[in-house]
Amino acid sequence: MSTGIPADSGTNHGTPGAVTKPGHNRNNGTYLLLPTIMQNERAHVASDWLFELSPGSPIRGSAVGQPDLDGLAWHPVGMPFPADLPAEITAGPWRLRLLADADWELAWVMSLDPDVVRWTLYPPEMTEDAAHRRSRRITESANQRLSGHYAVLDVDHRAIGTAGVASIDGDPAAAEVFYALLPQGRHRGAATAAALALSEWAFSVGVERVLLLTITGNTASEAVAVRAEFEPDGEEIRDHQGSPTRMHRWARTTRNRTA
Repeated sequence: MSTGIPADSGTNHGTPGAVTKPGHNRNNGTYLLLPTIMQNERAHVASDWLFELSPGSPIRGSAVGQPDLDGLAWHPVGMPFPADLPAEITAGPWRLRLLADADWELAWVMSLDPDVVRWTLYPPEMTEDAAHRRSRRITESANQRLSGHYAVLDVDHRAIGTAGVASIDGDPAAAEVFYALLPQGRHRGAATAAALALSEWAFSVGVERVLLLTITGNTASEAVAVRAEFEPDGEEIRDHQGSPTRMHRWARTTRNRTA
């Protein structure tokens, strides 16, 4: 399901570059932001995306005890897709690149953004172990053709967020798309383009109905759903950060698409 952070009109998955990742400070036991370099064109995260935590700021909290340690429980996958998840998908000027185990740092950065945590599945302030675990589960799911999680890359090959598509338990003719963007990816049409591209791929492999979910109050993400040709399809209650939360359900079908 998609609880995209308000994107595009608000906030609802290159060239090697300097990024930051959690490292352990043996003196005080807190996690610090330490510089590193991403290799082999893995999605890299620009350091200016981490202004909310200046170098030396502690990363508070722990994944221990959270109801869904990896933030993946909203997508109860069903039957495998009839085709492999594509390694790359073009979404307008953006490129969607299938996430791999090595992309755990992107999950960690996403979990530090308060809007991402408020409106999506990402648990807050993931530990390094939790981010690794989440990345492994995502890779396994893609290998099993159950879901695909993608880094959303801009023209400079920088990761501005994530998006994905998942099969739906009990309904082989349906799938669900989802997205979350970092601040530098918002207000640019990226979420709309990703939702359209992922749903088009689902249609191409036989899916007839693609769903997208938004948390009540996420009006910007609802606007993304409308621009991506999704129509209101009711409401449901799902768990979010350990609490039952009302969701708006949206649907795009082979009948209402214009592509």
